[in-house]
Amino acid sequence: MRSWGGKRWQIGVVIVGVLAAIGVLTAMSLGPNSTTYYYTVDQFAALGTKADGQFVQVNGRLQPGFTWSPSQVQLKFTLANHGSGSKLPVVYNGPEPSPFEPGITNVVVAGRLGADGVFHATQLMVKCPSHYTAAPSTS
Repeated sequence: MRSWGGKRWQIGVVIVGVLAAIGVLTAMSLGPNSTTYYYTVDQFAALGTKADGQFVQVNGRLQPGFTWSPSQVQLKFTLANHGSGSKLPVVYNGPEPSPFEPGITNVVVAGRLGADGVFHATQLMVKCPSHYTAAPSTS
């Protein structure tokens, strides 16, 4: 007859290994760069130097005067909140999104504020207002 002592020890080692793996994965997911904060342009401007180096998402309305450089595949534009004075200059290296209409298009950018005071976006999402309107009331 076999002894259960050897089997218990093996099961214990496997359980400890699984728990250690779960602990490592949890620690990695809760690391300092795993949280992405979401701000409006005004909220981001109010952070001042607290936002330096942080990866964040900023939502704002596209302002007139954006430039698209096909040779550099680079888009430069400014975001602002509707009716506010805070403005955020943005540089995005990637394809030009569509639609991209000043004063109408809401944009969410993800990236970091550079030392030059320009937000360097690595991701850009255009929020099309026609897709987010309320359905007509049936009453």
